[in-house]
Amino acid sequence: MPKKRPTQPIKRRDGPAKPRPARPAAIEDLRIGDYLAIADADLQYIPRGCDEPYDRPRQALRLSYIPPHAGLPRQVLALGPPFITVRSPHGHVETLDLRLTRLLRLDPKFGQRTFHAHARSKAPPWYL
Repeated sequence: MPKKRPTQPIKRRDGPAKPRPARPAAIEDLRIGDYLAIADADLQYIPRGCDEPYDRPRQALRLSYIPPHAGLPRQVLALGPPFITVRSPHGHVETLDLRLTRLLRLDPKFGQRTFHAHARSKAPPWYL
C-alpha cells in the first residue's frame, strides 16, 4: 500500500485569504493614486410641462440611478472638493461631482489588477 503524503494547507502568494470589501469613499480619505468605482449617481432636472401653474416656483427633481459603467475601476488623478478627477483604464479622464456621485474605494491590489486588466483588454471603451 502506497504511503500517503501529509496534506498541507495551500499557501497563497497573492495576498490575504479574504480581500477587503469595497467601502464608501469620503473625499477626506482619498489620496492621489487610489482606485475607485462608482456606486450610483444622481441626476437633477426641472420638470417642464403645460399643466403646471406658473405662479408656483419649480423645484428640481432628483433621480438616483446606477450608470452602466459603475463597476469599472478608476484611478484618482486630482482632488479639489467637491470635485475629483479620475482616469479610466482606457485613458478617458473625467471630473466627477461628489455631491451627485457616490464612490466606493477599492482594495488597492484588486483595484490595480482590474485597472490594468481592463487597460490591456482589446475591448473598446463602450462607456464613452
